[in-house]
Amino acid sequence: MKILVHAEKTLDSLFAIPWLAEFFSLLGLARDDFVVFDRPTRLSSLIVAGTSFEENHFSHRAFARFCNALGDRYGEDVSDDRPVYLSRAGFNSQMRTIRGEHDVVSHLERAGFAIISPETLSLRQQLRLFSSHRPTTGFVGSAFHNDIFCASPVGIALTCDGLVSSNFALMDRVNDARIRYVTTPGIILEKFVLGQPALYRLEDPRRVASHLIDLVTARAWEMQKENHPDRVVYGDAFTLLTAHQTWLQIDRQTGIVVHGSGQGERIVKVTVRLGEQGWAALTTSVGDCLSVERDNAQGVIVYLRYTQRADGRIALFSDETSRFLCAQPDGKLPCDRAEPKEWEFFWLVRNAVTHSTADL
Repeated sequence: MKILVHAEKTLDSLFAIPWLAEFFSLLGLARDDFVVFDRPTRLSSLIVAGTSFEENHFSHRAFARFCNALGDRYGEDVSDDRPVYLSRAGFNSQMRTIRGEHDVVSHLERAGFAIISPETLSLRQQLRLFSSHRPTTGFVGSAFHNDIFCASPVGIALTCDGLVSSNFALMDRVNDARIRYVTTPGIILEKFVLGQPALYRLEDPRRVASHLIDLVTARAWEMQKENHPDRVVYGDAFTLLTAHQTWLQIDRQTGIVVHGSGQGERIVKVTVRLGEQGWAALTTSVGDCLSVERDNAQGVIVYLRYTQRADGRIALFSDETSRFLCAQPDGKLPCDRAEPKEWEFFWLVRNAVTHSTADL
């Protein structure tokens, strides 16, 4: 049976992409196994396969098993047992540039890290970037998607702004990954223009390198968050109304918690339930994976602490950083405020959608 590719590209253009053609070859697929229709075509039968991974939405363990098998069978080792640092210093990224990373690389190399530039590796080598016995570190980016080709990988990922795509959380969960996401100390956003790479600067590269070395020495990826028996939430679900008269919501394509009108095909309101021990559980009625900006908090359920005013409004803050969630006028909802003021408080509006305690 042929594999139907529904795309504007031709098969010649697809197979002209070296890494894509090689991926197909690893799966035992050649050009003749595919077909692209260039005109309306009536089919007598068509099998539409379910997907094991959908960006920013859901992931199944079958996806991890499939990718693990590719890594085990075709991956080529790129390093010894030393910690690995994935360098972006020489990469012409279309997403972000980090000034000062060259100095970080120098410090880490002297400390015994293996420095690897992923863009210089073959596809088979990229399948073995991560390991379950030695840590892989670096600034989080596309290279960290390669951890799905290793079962139970370990590592440290530095974030630029405390925002990590929920794709990483989805893959980590089904792959039993132990990747610790941490906010980079002393990183400054110098320039951001929509459609252009963001420009960041490290105030003190030596401090960043020392921080990463300390995390690796402490085996920070093993420091899993303790189970919190006090994270008991119950009762009705509420939606949250901001000081701007907007709702906490997500665009299901990204899963990032923001605030807005609550309207749109991909828009889903975020709901919250509260517990007696000061925990608030954020989720959606359809169970999307959520990301909270500047908090590294991700998951189908995001737990935050809360405090409540006499008028009933609540403020939400991180248990790790004690920073508060803030509804900025631009629609963003970062967790980065040192104290709660008007934009950090939310009205609880009783939601018609309720869940059982077992859901959380």
